[in-house]
Amino acid sequence: MELDREYNGNEIGHFRFFVSMSLAEPRDGLLMVTFGTSDRADRASAKSVADVEAMRAGILHGMMGAKWERRIPTSEDEPEEDVADSDESLDDGEGTSVGTFTSVGLENVRFLRAEFGYGGGSFRFGPYLRLSDIDDCMIALFMNKSLAEKIKAIHFIGNQYKLAEYGRDGFRIDMHGKCEPNLIFTPSELTDEWRRIMRNSGPFSVRYSEMTPIRLFEPVEASNSLPGRRSTKPNI
Repeated sequence: MELDREYNGNEIGHFRFFVSMSLAEPRDGLLMVTFGTSDRADRASAKSVADVEAMRAGILHGMMGAKWERRIPTSEDEPEEDVADSDESLDDGEGTSVGTFTSVGLENVRFLRAEFGYGGGSFRFGPYLRLSDIDDCMIALFMNKSLAEKIKAIHFIGNQYKLAEYGRDGFRIDMHGKCEPNLIFTPSELTDEWRRIMRNSGPFSVRYSEMTPIRLFEPVEASNSLPGRRSTKPNI
């Protein structure tokens, strides 16, 4: 997300920025993902408003992020009566938590990113989302009002490909819909009310039939030190 100018971290202060993405077709049972970021780096571990209020507020002093998945229920998902749910897999309004992160704050802010992905390094054990899986998906953004008013453009990027871009005349800000991530926000923070952002005609979407992704990197050719080999096949 690109802001209308570069802001000092103190000008941004408290912020919250979350994305809800619904797939057109389930991928291995996955229906929807929700992900986003906010200030107060330890917010995800807070158990009460007092815990949050004890943290330094504002994007300048630290950031956190979280992500959730919502999947089609299966018989294996039915909890046993004598097994208590763990905090790590608690299913809240946005789905099942699949990870959080913390990061240092930002002194100057021109871009803000909400990211969804999977770790795993060189070896990945799926299933994972592929670029083809998000074709025709529906996307809505949710954030605090003061942040929404600073937006210049919204950029969608996946696997180092630019998938879509919407300028200020291509989206609307409204008070409809809701986003209730399983995170604690203080009453003071919530006075800066939630806003929903979508296209003028409905949810944002990624449609490869309408927009061709742009590669954001330059490919490098593999080196070849092998000598040329003559073909033994006769020319016809």
